[in-house]
Amino acid sequence: MDLPDRVIGEAYRFEAMETVEALTDIGSRMAGSEGEQTAMATIADALREAGARDVGVDQFEFPGWERGDCELSLPDDRYEHPHQLLALPGGPSGAVTAPLVDVGYGTRAEFEAAAVTGKLALVSSDTPEDHDRWLHRREKYDFAVEAGAAGFLFRNHVPGNLPPTGDVGQRDGPGSVPGVGVSRELGERLARHCARGEQEATLRVDCHNERMTSGNVSGRLGPDTDELVLVTAHHDAHDIAEGARDNGAGCALVVELARMLAAIEDDLETGVRFVTFGAEEVGLRGSRLFVERAALDRVRAVVNCDALGDSRDLAVHTNGFEGLPEPFEAGAEDVGVPVRIREGVAPHSDHWPFVRQGVPGVMAASDGGDDRGWGHTHGDTFDKLDRRDLRELVVPLAAAVLRIATGDPPATHVDPAVIERRAEREGHVLED
Repeated sequence: MDLPDRVIGEAYRFEAMETVEALTDIGSRMAGSEGEQTAMATIADALREAGARDVGVDQFEFPGWERGDCELSLPDDRYEHPHQLLALPGGPSGAVTAPLVDVGYGTRAEFEAAAVTGKLALVSSDTPEDHDRWLHRREKYDFAVEAGAAGFLFRNHVPGNLPPTGDVGQRDGPGSVPGVGVSRELGERLARHCARGEQEATLRVDCHNERMTSGNVSGRLGPDTDELVLVTAHHDAHDIAEGARDNGAGCALVVELARMLAAIEDDLETGVRFVTFGAEEVGLRGSRLFVERAALDRVRAVVNCDALGDSRDLAVHTNGFEGLPEPFEAGAEDVGVPVRIREGVAPHSDHWPFVRQGVPGVMAASDGGDDRGWGHTHGDTFDKLDRRDLRELVVPLAAAVLRIATGDPPATHVDPAVIERRAEREGHVLED
């Protein structure tokens, strides 16, 4: 069925913008922090106000990480300021003195061609234009570890003295070697050092790895059916910024979707559960736990909201599920807005634990560039978001979710082996 005009009209107020503002004003929402707990309470209140029922928080423990100091020293230079470099979450403490080697983009082929055993590997956050897909930071870290590197330096390709952050931890504890994010400006300087010949450097990282507590927030709408549709996002964010786009915007869209569907709840034929997951940025901890505990055969589809807000055009990663593009294409056509369908596997957000088990799932994102932009840097702040962009995204999303929750299922579950083969064909390196 189509989304009623009155619901579309209400969406143009985008009342959930206040939710984004409240989340960004908390300060750090790092997984396991007091700020993350405050974020959970904020979202629970917003879901109740939007009309969701049975709203609650499911707490869980996980291998947490807390930032300390980090420093990079060369014979004539020393770098320790937050605008130059930052420790990567999930990495271990340690001090390494070793030659520094520039491995370019950090592709597998470049690591295979470089001699990095026992050295500090410097790689760009960018992906070469002729590569068949975007390469995630975590893949490059794993390539470095596989090649025997003693440390990992991830240099931003976006200017502005913005060292990037991002998780490099393992499922049950810290990663193998210390890692830091390096600003583009410092990265360019280090690359020049390497071009003049092998340079020895000392990388020192101090951090704390200990058990912490996070949680998942959820509420529901619609009938109590055997099947349900999940609409999700993650509420944690890296400690270095406000986490506005990543993922305060996604949380706001979940709240606004709940508000819109609450207005037409009687039209829903399948129950819809709204969930914001904790500890996404440090290993998809909340969504992994949810999948371990859930009856996955009851999940009709997962619509995950992440990386939204840098444009008003919608992109939907469908992970190759036949039938999943249709509700989004039809929903976008209904309201007269564009949508880009990306059929490849997208294994780096909270839909992935579901998809890997064969559950139809999409990641809804903004149709911007392939890089993170302000994301995972100090620049991910509230002022970068525009209410008009978010309301243009939520309307086609609501239309698609309504279609998924009414009528026949848009896609069927598949054997997890199908997903593994699909990811392997695309060159993804998956964790166990």
